[in-house]
Amino acid sequence: MSKVVKIDRKTILSLISHILVISIVFILPEVIFTNSFTDPDHPAPLGVYIHAVVYIIVFYYNYFFLIDRLLFRKRMLLYIVSVLIFVILLVSGAEFLSSLTRPEPDGHMHGPVPGNFVMAIRNFAISLLSVGLSLALKFSMRWTKIERMNEKIMSEQKDMELANLKKQLNPHFLFNTLNNIYALIQIDSERAQDAVHQLSKMLRYALYEDSQEVELAKDLDFVRNFIELMKLRLSANHQLSVDIPRQVSSDLKIAPLLFISLIENAFKYGMASSKPSVIMISITVTGETVRCHTENSFFPEKVADKSSSGIGLSNLKRRLDLVYSNHYNLEYGISGNIFISDLSINLTTKNN
Repeated sequence: MSKVVKIDRKTILSLISHILVISIVFILPEVIFTNSFTDPDHPAPLGVYIHAVVYIIVFYYNYFFLIDRLLFRKRMLLYIVSVLIFVILLVSGAEFLSSLTRPEPDGHMHGPVPGNFVMAIRNFAISLLSVGLSLALKFSMRWTKIERMNEKIMSEQKDMELANLKKQLNPHFLFNTLNNIYALIQIDSERAQDAVHQLSKMLRYALYEDSQEVELAKDLDFVRNFIELMKLRLSANHQLSVDIPRQVSSDLKIAPLLFISLIENAFKYGMASSKPSVIMISITVTGETVRCHTENSFFPEKVADKSSSGIGLSNLKRRLDLVYSNHYNLEYGISGNIFISDLSINLTTKNN
């Protein structure tokens, strides 16, 4: 059963571009060179077209066979020898055929007619130039292909790393939230039931929202639900201030779950069972820039607890580097006994 060779549009365009390049770089100068020694009233000798065909054969034989079979397989010496032998044989054959069709010098020729040896050297040089052109095009296409493959690999690695970071983040806040609900069961079972229902909505968002970007409004709803669950641990000693807009443009998109690490840090390090503490959370949207700012009391004795915070902040920064690169600003640190974090991200809309 014969194999059907399919030629796609890209291949056809590539062949056309090659022929155009060869025609302009080699055939056109050949015709002009020959016409300079020929009477304009008489057609160019057949040898002109023979040489043009030689250049095309040299180009494509080197392009499709010699480079792939020898040069790309690191057989450099054999490649050079093969090119030289092939060009010499082809040019010699072309010169022989041209001599059979070349007219005798008469009144139709004007100017000094170059000798056969000079013409052979010229044709050999142009054939080597054709080899150089095919090499340049081949290496250019190979470099482009390698670049595309590298970009694809980097994109796949980026997606895998983002997915891995997200998987590390979800159990992180789930673990703490379950602890909060467990502590609440013994105090207020009705509130604990409401908390479980609220947690189920959060898990639905965190587990089934797999897209790289979500509506900012949905992500802010998740943040509000998260804060409501974290409030279960608050007592009279804790002062909480939350300012999150409820109406934002539906065009604004953001990578999901970016603010959770900062907010969880505020609760984790800003609460002490027997000491007054303050937690302030503010999210603002200005144009296409969203900003999350937190301030909380800082109790150094909790720094030894490595259950989540270090992982959360390092994951957050890595996700920001992967998704927003130079389009974000993250700062955090301690001022006195207050821990401050500030994250600003430049977002784009659907129409941009």
